[in-house]
Amino acid sequence: MLKGFFDVLGPFILFFVFILLLLLLISKPVVGGPIFTVLVMGAIYIIYQGNEDNKKLQQEREFQLREQQDELEREGYSLSNISYNNLSNQGITISESGDNIALLQELSFFEINFKELLKAEIIEDGISITTTSRRGQVGGALLGGVFAGGVGAVIGGLSSQKTNDDQVKNIQLQITVNDEKSPVKSIDFLVLDDYISKSSPMYQNYYNDANYWYNVIEVLIDKADREEQDQNKKEFNNGDEKNDSSSQGSVADELRKLNDLTKEGVISQAEFDKEKDKILSRKY
Repeated sequence: MLKGFFDVLGPFILFFVFILLLLLLISKPVVGGPIFTVLVMGAIYIIYQGNEDNKKLQQEREFQLREQQDELEREGYSLSNISYNNLSNQGITISESGDNIALLQELSFFEINFKELLKAEIIEDGISITTTSRRGQVGGALLGGVFAGGVGAVIGGLSSQKTNDDQVKNIQLQITVNDEKSPVKSIDFLVLDDYISKSSPMYQNYYNDANYWYNVIEVLIDKADREEQDQNKKEFNNGDEKNDSSSQGSVADELRKLNDLTKEGVISQAEFDKEKDKILSRKY
């Protein structure tokens, strides 16, 4: 709010200060007055120019964000459900279909299909707060393979002892995906140089954002597990049907052959009945 106030009225305030200083020098000349005036003028110019440069950088960043959002919209992502961190250089959103999430990094974004999600974790200052992961056989195997590759050691190395549990300066959402080259992705929702209280509105705002997207990913992970379970059931049932069909065809063929042999007088009716019982007992 103060920044916006200075952006609008800053030039007028600086000009007003310059006039006051000039009037002061005219009414009460001091030793080195001209030099002092030049120094003041230089300081005012530096402050003003720095403010102008910041405005240009802000405008450029806003333009780049609009371009990124336009590209996301073309790719089917929701602009009404997008979260940025406190520096506006990282963010996250979800596709309209609900099947993909996009991690925003500076001017690019990385797409992740829900089937590739293996684990999500909220981390504060290197300490894990809460975590969720795939439970299905395939998802669990993939996650185990990722940790076996050494990623677990990297994550564990992040942990450290905090001096104060009531203060924090970093909130991170860490996501493990099925990507051998780069399995761990992260969004830093809060990035500060100094600690702030967990009761502060700023902390609450960005923690709620991180927790919301943690819950979204948890739902997507559950969706992937349920699809895996449904696929396993379908394959199991299809396998039973194929086995039943194959067995029934084999029994029918054998009985047909026995019947033909009986008609041709090769075997007796008693022999037919005995062999038939053997075939049916193998079936059941």
